[in-house]
Amino acid sequence: MNYFSLPRYLILLAIGVASFSFMYAVPLSGDEYFYIQSAKRIADFMSFTSPPYDISFSKLLNQMRAHGWFTPGMSVLLAPVGLVFGPDAPNWIFRLWVLLINLILMNLICRQLQQRYEPVASYAFLFACAASPYVVSYLAVLWGDIVAVLATILVFLKIDAWRENKHCFMQALFAGIFLSGIIYIRGNYYPVIIIVVAVILLMALRKNDSSMPRRKIILLRGAIIILTVAALISPWSMFVSKIYGPTITTTSTILSQIVAFGHQSVVDELRSEGKFNNQWHAIRVAVSKRAKKNGISVKQQYLRERQRALAPVSSKELIEKQAINARNYLLAPTEFLLRFERMRCNTKYGCVPNVIMRVANTVTKVSWGIAAGFLFLYMLFPFRSSNNSYWLPVFGKGMVFLFLLHCFVAAAHGRYYLQLIPVAGITAGILLSGSVFRSSISRLPVKGAHDIVIYSGQIGGALFVLLTALLLFL
Repeated sequence: MNYFSLPRYLILLAIGVASFSFMYAVPLSGDEYFYIQSAKRIADFMSFTSPPYDISFSKLLNQMRAHGWFTPGMSVLLAPVGLVFGPDAPNWIFRLWVLLINLILMNLICRQLQQRYEPVASYAFLFACAASPYVVSYLAVLWGDIVAVLATILVFLKIDAWRENKHCFMQALFAGIFLSGIIYIRGNYYPVIIIVVAVILLMALRKNDSSMPRRKIILLRGAIIILTVAALISPWSMFVSKIYGPTITTTSTILSQIVAFGHQSVVDELRSEGKFNNQWHAIRVAVSKRAKKNGISVKQQYLRERQRALAPVSSKELIEKQAINARNYLLAPTEFLLRFERMRCNTKYGCVPNVIMRVANTVTKVSWGIAAGFLFLYMLFPFRSSNNSYWLPVFGKGMVFLFLLHCFVAAAHGRYYLQLIPVAGITAGILLSGSVFRSSISRLPVKGAHDIVIYSGQIGGALFVLLTALLLFL
């Protein structure tokens, strides 16, 4: 089958042009500074050039570890730009590079969807992404959110294809390597392994027939993936843990919980002691000083401060804080689009015409409202694919669950919700594909352990999304 599609490439080209036209003039902000500086240091180390970035390998690693907030994946991904264009590479080249990576991932996802389902699935995915000006602009941002979610979707499309291939142990190895890379790009993606385990177990529990792999083969593939991820992530975990205490990927989660859910008096005390305008850096400095004074690891001190910050918070206050967090996460769809525009206005390129920004903001709100409404209904109804695919009952709902869980475990704002949009697009596309939709709704009665696990998980997901929706109106 020929998977070349001129309309698809034209859509991707239009998305790329729109994204770069807006973002090329937007200055760096937040984590982007760290990623670019680290990328240039990596490039300098690899090219053996002269200062300002001429450093030893051990010093390079220490600088990449920094405060333990960031995994090194995005810096490594950006390093080729520094290697080719040198330490003076302009920011727009980095943005163009990330944009190209995201467009390539989107194209690979579309090819897989067209191969496994129907063309409507790939176009639904593209439409969901193109219909949100925020997502379009974010494709050229140097943060790892959109890269990670697109790469994760691609990996799971390949994993789901296992039922058609009995002997793909090398694919399992590559899936483990790819998942490790995703976790290095976005440190909080390690719970995705839980979804991998769920998919593997459900494949093993499914009743075998002559066209399906044996259970031992399925479980061995799963073991290869999990062991590969553990082997590749553990060096970074040990490297960060050596300085900051037991850590899986990053040290910022507990700090985020203090900021989002801690009592304001404790937060203000730490900010005052840290003496930084930025509350995150102020609290980090204060906690590091106290850890050194008490002779304990930074992780242990963070745990102490979190306990102290949450102790005065009543259950009612905690729920109110989580409700505010959920609203910041889900009900501020244009927050970062407006931020990019304000930053652009302060450059020589000036602002985008008001009428264009008004349209972009409106379209972003409407498209997010449609996507959010779809995901809400999608989480409520149980799906069981007629073609034995685990996209609908496991991957899609599992990813929605993990992204919404952010509201309850860390500080949230209008940046992160965009990860839900590609998931909405791809699940809508698969539902629209007749190969799945005709008999995917709740096949009862439930039979065997496989169905019990499927429906138990879907009922839990429905209750969780109802709880999240309730928080929005508190």
